[in-house]
Amino acid sequence: MTTTITAATMTVTITETLTLGGNNYNSTIKKEISSIGNIHKRIYTLNATSTHTIAEFASSITNNKFDLDDTKYIRITNLDDAANLVVTYAGASVAAGARIGPGNSHLLFDHNINGAASASALTSYVDIANLYIRNNESSAVDVEVCIATL
Repeated sequence: MTTTITAATMTVTITETLTLGGNNYNSTIKKEISSIGNIHKRIYTLNATSTHTIAEFASSITNNKFDLDDTKYIRITNLDDAANLVVTYAGASVAAGARIGPGNSHLLFDHNINGAASASALTSYVDIANLYIRNNESSAVDVEVCIATL
């Protein structure tokens, strides 16, 4: 049986609008990602005060792991209106994290990450191995995750 799905170009558009002192500081950035053939889009309910493994990445598709080299886009959106979440992108030997505030999103257009224990500029990167999201709140929080691959 052959697939009936044809890969397509995914377009991600970020639009900023701001007027200060009568001057517009608007900007639209459009990123096109060609040959996307797979999309994983899901809303997860994150239990209170716990860390959740959202995605795992490997050198090839294995069980529920995403193919690392085929991963072209990751978006995490906090669907809560009050809670903060902590996203961790973990590699084999490093991890990088960010807070995602209520209604905010975090985007990656690459599968490479890095982190540091000191306040210095990073000069290299490693492949992402795991995507974790921590809910520090005392109640459950919903998050939407979108991962696009070739």
